[in-house]
Amino acid sequence: MTMQEDPATTGYEILETARRQVLEEGRGLTQEQLVEVLRLPDVALPAALQLAHEVRLRHCGEDVEVEGIVSIKTGGCPEDCHFCSQSGQFTSPVRAVWLNIPQLVQAAKETACAVIASLHDLGQGAAFDRVVLVDGGHVTADGRPADVLSSHALVEAFGVEKDGERWRIRKPEDRRSSP
Repeated sequence: MTMQEDPATTGYEILETARRQVLEEGRGLTQEQLVEVLRLPDVALPAALQLAHEVRLRHCGEDVEVEGIVSIKTGGCPEDCHFCSQSGQFTSPVRAVWLNIPQLVQAAKETACAVIASLHDLGQGAAFDRVVLVDGGHVTADGRPADVLSSHALVEAFGVEKDGERWRIRKPEDRRSSP
């Protein structure tokens, strides 16, 4: 029995359309079609994964890259977010480990790896090639560190302003009101 004949996958026209369109015709799915795939019920997941595997094999072959996640700052964080177990404000069995960010960025450049880091220390952001500023769950700035770290979006997100070479906290009455 092939995947197309599997009773659990019949009736999902979008998967049949995707198979024909992507594998046979070499055309990508439209945004509307992708949304339809994402809305498939859980029972269609094996068929969707099988199709994704077939597409990957067609375009990338059998070789795969294995990726890993390394925490650049584990435990002992000086921030007190009041909810995060990484905060040094809480007792935790987690051993505090901090990686040298400039060395990590250099190693990533030398090995063509990507580093994604969530930072609260503005100075550490300068070590990266690209900084994305997220405020309230929305991207408010994205670009070179020099641009993002001097942007109005940063001032608003952190409630700070540049004072010479240092950052200082803005007064509450000045926040979210100045250009």
